[in-house]
Amino acid sequence: MISTVFRAGGTAVFRVAFKDEDGNAVVPNTATWTLLRGGHVLNNRKDVSITPASVVDIVLSGDDLVGGTQHIVIEGVYDSSLGSGLPLRMWASFDVARPPAGA
Repeated sequence: MISTVFRAGGTAVFRVAFKDEDGNAVVPNTATWTLLRGGHVLNNRKDVSITPASVVDIVLSGDDLVGGTQHIVIEGVYDSSLGSGLPLRMWASFDVARPPAGA
């Protein structure tokens, strides 16, 4: 769980650093991300393509951030000394605070 609480309707940036099994930076062959809340895709954010790089920023804003616990799942494929086409999967859970009543 990410300790920062984001604000509903605001902006959140997730910096993703891809690493191989030895902790070395790696550029994935393919990578996507999906945004979930309560086990359901949020705001049509399913399998959003990531431009291949060893470090990328995923920006969520506006309707991407609603109140409650949300999850971002990153999936892809990479090559390393252990083989080609190895799957990668990582995720993070984070909370989004709703504005006070009347705001």
